[in-house]
Amino acid sequence: KAIICYLAIRRCLIAGVDVAKRLGYSTSAVSQAAKRGQQLFENDETLREILE
Repeated sequence: KAIICYLAIRRCLIAGVDVAKRLGYSTSAVSQAAKRGQQLFENDETLREILE
C-alpha cells in the first residue's frame, strides 16, 4: 500500500483524494502511506531498478 500511494501521488501526480477513493482509504491514511512508501522506495535499490 505504501509504495502504491507513493508512486501514485509523487511519481504519477495523482491527487491524494483520488488515490484514497480508489483504494478505499482516508486521505490522511494515503498521505501517511506515501511518506512510508517514499522511505521504502529510496532504501530499496532493487525496487528502484524495477520501477524506474
